[in-house]
Amino acid sequence: MKIYEGVDILNFVSVCGYGWTGSSAYVSILKEFTRCDSIGKEFRLIKDPFGLIDLQNSLMHNWEFIRHDVSISDFLWFCKILSRKGSLVSGPASNYNELLSSDFYKISCDYIESITDLTYVGDSSVHRYRSSNTGLFFNKLKSKFGIYNNTGIMRISKPTNDKFIYETKLYIENIFNNFCKKNEIDTVVLDQAIPVLNINNAMKLFDSMKVIIVDRDPRDIYVNLIKRRKLIGYELSNNTSVNKYIKWHKLLRSHQEDIYDKKNILRINFEDIVLDYKPTLKKINLFLGDRYTHDKSMEFFDPLKAIKSIGLWKKYEDQNSIKEIQEYFPQQCIKY
Repeated sequence: MKIYEGVDILNFVSVCGYGWTGSSAYVSILKEFTRCDSIGKEFRLIKDPFGLIDLQNSLMHNWEFIRHDVSISDFLWFCKILSRKGSLVSGPASNYNELLSSDFYKISCDYIESITDLTYVGDSSVHRYRSSNTGLFFNKLKSKFGIYNNTGIMRISKPTNDKFIYETKLYIENIFNNFCKKNEIDTVVLDQAIPVLNINNAMKLFDSMKVIIVDRDPRDIYVNLIKRRKLIGYELSNNTSVNKYIKWHKLLRSHQEDIYDKKNILRINFEDIVLDYKPTLKKINLFLGDRYTHDKSMEFFDPLKAIKSIGLWKKYEDQNSIKEIQEYFPQQCIKY
């Protein structure tokens, strides 16, 4: 598949982290390299609930004709949310249509059609699970008069693993085709596209994928989560115990050893690009390959501005909690 003149294959670099680890800094850095650009928003299609990994698990590993129909419907519903433009009254939205310069939802529907063996109008008890009480009442009332209104489009999909991987790779390339043409690039930088604890499986959905895993001093993550009340931070802001954070932090990193591949996976810390700028740039360039050059230095990322995000823990009022984190994660605490 030719993407555009002179480009036969798209390359992807996904930057991912564990939550508030500073991965966006590396997305900005990668945009400063030739041939690279980002859509400017997290790409959640693969790893989020109802996304591609959930669809794959249902169709490949948990097959049942009603279950997989629901999984396909959930996936298309999720794609519709990702495609639409947000507003005060629209609910969740990601505006992928505009960001990708394409009809994201139509491309997603075409993808589902490519892996669907049979489409029919049918009825299932599962349809009723999601009906409102009012809807259920009127459907029961109509059924008394022989009117059945609980039918919907249903699909049977049982692709082989090779078929699923092949069509998914084409789907992802179709999603980014116009974006790459418009920006005259061949490497897409994705933010949070790959689940950090399911990297090997997710990478198989791409022809060419590299992953950068970003971590950060656990003391600064702790302070930032509480300050922003994000992820476990809301719980911590109402509970002075640091033990939950320590357990949360450890669990999210419990399978790191299983996913280390020096050629395609680079582990790095947020602090590296701030405190050790030039050597870290060299490391990234070596990881990407010789065809990339860092020719837009400081255009999207300035280490002198980012340094204010390092050492937040020093000013945190509860230094006893900081000490507990240091004692539990001594090797992850940055010395500077």
